[in-house]
Amino acid sequence: MHIIFGNSPVHSSKNAINICVANTNGLSKEGRWEQILKRCKDVTILSENHCAAIMQKSLPFTAKDFHVIWGAPVNQGSRSGVAFLVRKGSFWNVRPISFDQSPCLKHYNDGRLHAIQVFYNKGERYLILYAVYGHAGARWEQNRRDELETLLHDVAQDMIARGSIPACIAGDFNLQVQESNFLQKYINTGFWIDSVSFGSSEEQNKLTSHNKNGSRIDMLMANSLAAELLFDYQVKPGVLPQDHSEVHVQLHLPIGAQCRYVPCQPNNDPIVPYDLPPSKYQPPQIDSITSINPLLQANDVSTALFTPGVNWRRRGFARFRILKTV
Repeated sequence: MHIIFGNSPVHSSKNAINICVANTNGLSKEGRWEQILKRCKDVTILSENHCAAIMQKSLPFTAKDFHVIWGAPVNQGSRSGVAFLVRKGSFWNVRPISFDQSPCLKHYNDGRLHAIQVFYNKGERYLILYAVYGHAGARWEQNRRDELETLLHDVAQDMIARGSIPACIAGDFNLQVQESNFLQKYINTGFWIDSVSFGSSEEQNKLTSHNKNGSRIDMLMANSLAAELLFDYQVKPGVLPQDHSEVHVQLHLPIGAQCRYVPCQPNNDPIVPYDLPPSKYQPPQIDSITSINPLLQANDVSTALFTPGVNWRRRGFARFRILKTV
């Protein structure tokens, strides 16, 4: 008889969450917001949304099935901006993370960084997700690359400061792994694991940005604890297929589950009784040691050993040896 309790992870697609990483290239075009909502998974991480304060206030009214968690509003005409869409009912709770007294605050105010905590198992466990939008031109301009790597370094330090918690950073990095010594160092040391390694060879070869010759700049990186939960990676066409593809990953959610073995109680249910034993079944003859208990209590082991009617072989000699040693 099994009883479910404890803290063991259960790897099942029923306990998985789906995360989508999408570059939207703005949300002002008519119909784009509604198109994104139709494609949303449990968590959708939006980058380059171009959302100023007035747009952030108006769009959520058409997203009743989602928690919309905006990053800092951007200035009119800015091409940055990040946000989260979290499907209601997918988690026990979700809340934004504050970067007060953290170097990450500057990047948040620039519209390039945000983070949330998603809680599950009645709030007993949670996952941290960071949304990032890298600096355009970081692939070719050193000063832009330095700014982006400063952002990533500050996120890494923020992860460390929050302790041993599963965490992922995702978005449009505007930089490929092979173009950044910083990313290569963090991946080679195992601090971050690139989710692309969980995809098939076909998926690993797909590009996510389709400008010019194409590149893989839309990514999800996981720390070691979150990487243990990852099990799938796919690249799918985005809302603007000619511009960016979306990255889709799945994570197993650990649940409180563990097998505990306890004696099964007799079934007294008249509707579903236990099957009767076969008619030829002969129950084993179990001898009793009632007659020798007084001898054992008196430490008369020799007399007890040769008492007729006691099957010592069936009972094993372990008990006898222990008593003899005493």
